[in-house]
Amino acid sequence: MENILAVQFRQVYGLSTCYPANAAAHAVAELAKQKTLTVRELRIARGLGFRVVEVDRFGRPVGDVVDA
Repeated sequence: MENILAVQFRQVYGLSTCYPANAAAHAVAELAKQKTLTVRELRIARGLGFRVVEVDRFGRPVGDVVDA
């Protein structure tokens, strides 16, 4: 079983912001005591064995997040 961290990127006041899109991503954000995820949290999650995947607003996969 593969652990997937689904995230959604949105533009907020001109800045690209990463929002959790599934239960695992929400749990990581909650552990970080934030509503959004930073590059640091995504890198840590990758180090723990999670695959970080970007999804659109309907929850469909767009692709892997490669720069985190």
